[in-house]
Amino acid sequence: VTAVIARGIISPILFWFYKKERPYQKFGFTPIKFSSFFSNKTTKHNSFPSDHVITLSAISMVAIFFSPPIGALGLLLSLLVGRGRVVLGYHFPVDVAVGFVLGVLIGFLSYFWLASLIFTL
Repeated sequence: VTAVIARGIISPILFWFYKKERPYQKFGFTPIKFSSFFSNKTTKHNSFPSDHVITLSAISMVAIFFSPPIGALGLLLSLLVGRGRVVLGYHFPVDVAVGFVLGVLIGFLSYFWLASLIFTL
């Protein structure tokens, strides 16, 4: 549920109001492409925030309440994924940082919202 909130609701709203070029669009280079499954070169200006990071950090934040070591590992991995996205030229560092902060906040809020719904039924 937290992934749907993060990637399906919050990110599209931000993309709608804030159009930001990706680094490869702004600087005119071709990004390294390992697989079209992970990232496609696009003409849309949807760099902000990083969908990968917002989703991973939101899921990891919920996981931290059930298993702190696994949740902490997930948060670390989301930062590493974000770093990779910057290195590959798909995002600017601020896109990753905001995605991480929003993901943590969404995960935290959705955990308490869902916990209150589940445990009061």
